[in-house]
Amino acid sequence: MNHPPGEKQCCHNLHDVNRSFQEDYNKLKLQLNAVKNTVSDITAQMDMLEKEIIAITSPMYEEAGQKLATEHQLGDM
Repeated sequence: MNHPPGEKQCCHNLHDVNRSFQEDYNKLKLQLNAVKNTVSDITAQMDMLEKEIIAITSPMYEEAGQKLATEHQLGDM
């Protein structure tokens, strides 16, 4: 089967464009995975910081609550 002039070149061009899109797609997939991993790391750090903040501040809140309870009891006398 003989191909009309230019058809072969057109197929090569489409193949090149397809390969280019495939390369770009693979790069974007890698970048997306990197972003997902970064978000995951940040979320884990935020969880740890939240626990640390609670551990540091909860004794202060407990102490403040005890003072309020004591003041309330003294006020009832």
